[in-house]
Amino acid sequence: MKSIAKIALPIAVPLFITSVWLQPQTTLRAEPTPKLEKRVLTTRILQAPVITEPAQNALLGSEFVVRGMAQPNSEIEVTVTANYNGKRDPLVVKVKSDSAGRWQTPSIKTWKPAGATRATFEFSARQLNAASIASANKVITARAPRDYSRITVEKSSAVLASEAFKDHSAIPFSKRLRITYPPKNVAVPRGTGLVVNGTASSDKEHVIVVSFDGIRNTYVKGPANIWVKSVSQNFHNKNHRRGYRALPKKDENGNYTWTTTQPVDTSSWEGFGAQNQNQKVEFVPNRVRITAHERNSENGADPRKKSQTVTVEIKTPA
Repeated sequence: MKSIAKIALPIAVPLFITSVWLQPQTTLRAEPTPKLEKRVLTTRILQAPVITEPAQNALLGSEFVVRGMAQPNSEIEVTVTANYNGKRDPLVVKVKSDSAGRWQTPSIKTWKPAGATRATFEFSARQLNAASIASANKVITARAPRDYSRITVEKSSAVLASEAFKDHSAIPFSKRLRITYPPKNVAVPRGTGLVVNGTASSDKEHVIVVSFDGIRNTYVKGPANIWVKSVSQNFHNKNHRRGYRALPKKDENGNYTWTTTQPVDTSSWEGFGAQNQNQKVEFVPNRVRITAHERNSENGADPRKKSQTVTVEIKTPA
C-alpha cells in the first residue's frame, strides 16, 4: 500500500495545480468589453437640442424667432437673456419639437429692461427630460437693433401669441405650402413676366417674396447731358425685395392652389439719386429667389410658414 501511495501523490498534485490555474484564465476571456458605456454616452449627446437661428453675432430686428433641432416630440426650454449694464434679464419660453425634431418659439419682441441703453442677447436651450440636457452648441450671442434706445417694449409683453409649430410632415404633400412653377434653376429671358404657381394648406392669403441679385450701374451726366456709366458693382437680395400677393383656391380634388396676382418683373429698373438729379442708378437683375409665405395677422410675410426657395436665372436675350 505504501508503494501505491507514493505513486498516486505525484499524479494528484499536478492535476490539482492545473485545475487551479486554468480556472482564472477561462473567466478572464469571458468578461464583456466596456463598449456598452460608450454607446450610452453617444445617445445622450444626440438628445441635446441645437439652436440654428439666430446665428452667432446676428443683428436682431424689432422681433425675432428662435429655431432649432432636438429629439422628436420632446419639450424644449429656450432661454433668451438680455445682458445690459453688467446685469442679466432672462426670458424663458417652453416649446415642443415636431415629429422631425424641429422646434421654434413664437415671435418674441426685442425688449428693453429699465435703464438699459445698450444690450446683447444670449440664446440657450435644453431638453426637458430626466437629465435636463443642455444645448449641444455654444450659447448664441446676438446684437440688439441699432435703434435699441428707442425701444419701449417690456419683457412681460415680449412673447407674442402664436400657433403651435406646424408639423409639415403630417400634411399631405399636395397640400403643403410649396412652389410648383417655376422649377428650380430654370433660366428665363430678361424682361419675362414670370407667373408663380404653388400649393397651400388653406385659403389664407399668401405673400410671394422675390429677392434679386445682379449688377448696379451708376451713371452721371456728362457733356451735352449724356448719361455716362461711372461705376458697376454687384447688389444682393437682402436689400432688393418685392412682395406679390397670392390667394389660394380649393380645386376639385380639395387641394388649395394659388397663382400670383401679377407676374414677377425680371426686367431692369432705374432710380435717381435722392439729392442729386445728375446721377442715375440702374439695377440689372441676373438672378431671382422666390419664396412663398403665409400672410400673418400684421399683413406681413410669416417667417415661420414658408415654402422652399426657388432660384431662377435671368438671361439677356441674344
